[in-house]
Amino acid sequence: LIALVGFSVIIIGIVMIITPGPAILVIPAGLAILSLEFLWARRALKKLKAYLRIARQKTRRRAAQKASQKASRKASQKAGRRAAPTDPWP
Repeated sequence: LIALVGFSVIIIGIVMIITPGPAILVIPAGLAILSLEFLWARRALKKLKAYLRIARQKTRRRAAQKASQKASRKASQKAGRRAAPTDPWP
């Protein structure tokens, strides 16, 4: 029964990739349901969580870097100088 519900939720999530819907939330929910019964689903969910954690850290780092660059440009414009261009790739 758990497997049937889990696979159904994942299939609905896959359909939501094509059609409008919160597939990014539904597919992990299906994996969480399946992880109650299957070790491979638990491993996949663990890998997904690690991937999302890394992506969140990179996003926060880039946002902080952009904010710092913007503040630097504003400060140099205030001082009457043109800000040096920065490389967008770390």
